Amino acid sequence: MKTIEWHLETGMQGGDRSGEIEVDDDATEDEIDQMVREEVFNFVSWNWWEKEVEEAPGAPVGGSGT
Repeated sequence: MKTIEWHLETGMQGGDRSGEIEVDDDATEDEIDQMVREEVFNFVSWNWWEKEVEEAPGAPVGGSGT
């Protein structure tokens, strides 16, 4: 086994995180990358949604406005 250190920078004061994981000696870089991602995502959450289009009051409906 070998120890991998990781660091997450958020750009926000007090938001950076660091840690360590143990991996097999023969772990590939892709495997290590995936394991580190799983650790980092313990500190990250996000949401997304589709923005609803609202017409401005008095705006023409459809067309190019010409």
